[in-house]
Amino acid sequence: MGIRKVMGSSIRQIMVQQLLECAIIVLFAIGLSAVINNYWLPAFNAMFVFVDVKANYLSDFTLQAFLALIFLTVTLLAGSYPAFYISRFNAINIFRDR
Repeated sequence: MGIRKVMGSSIRQIMVQQLLECAIIVLFAIGLSAVINNYWLPAFNAMFVFVDVKANYLSDFTLQAFLALIFLTVTLLAGSYPAFYISRFNAINIFRDR
């Protein structure tokens, strides 16, 4: 981030970059959890006789809305500190001073 600031990026560009990086990581984590869940749910259902948990990611609107809410919440919570606070630092003063 410091190099981008020294090279002339605006605060807005750095904020967008930080939020997009965080969003990509969160999206990858949600996708990985969906893949793991497809393999884990049959084993979970086999362990318990009276339990039948299903996750239909493409047809369940409630699950899609929940995942979208989780995506937005985690992206904003995890990306807000570097995007809104750290991007405002003046990199030249940080590197010159102590």
